[in-house]
Amino acid sequence: SRVLTHLPTNRVWHAYPPERLGDVDGDGSIDLSDFAVFESCGSGPSPGSLPPGCEMMDFDGDTDADVLDFGAFQSAFGGG
Repeated sequence: SRVLTHLPTNRVWHAYPPERLGDVDGDGSIDLSDFAVFESCGSGPSPGSLPPGCEMMDFDGDTDADVLDFGAFQSAFGGG
């Protein structure tokens, strides 16, 4: 299960299971094509600043794509 915090209202949020986080194309591998999406999802340090459609890159569920999420992405990179 995942805990999501600081979700702004009046938006549609997609919740992904932990094993699917970072794998945008769903091929079972987090690779360079997924990294390109992560890079485009970078947001400010404030909770709730995650751009629409980037929920898959929010590894810690706090509605931003920050250095903590990048660390989790790096750990999963190529691990498929």
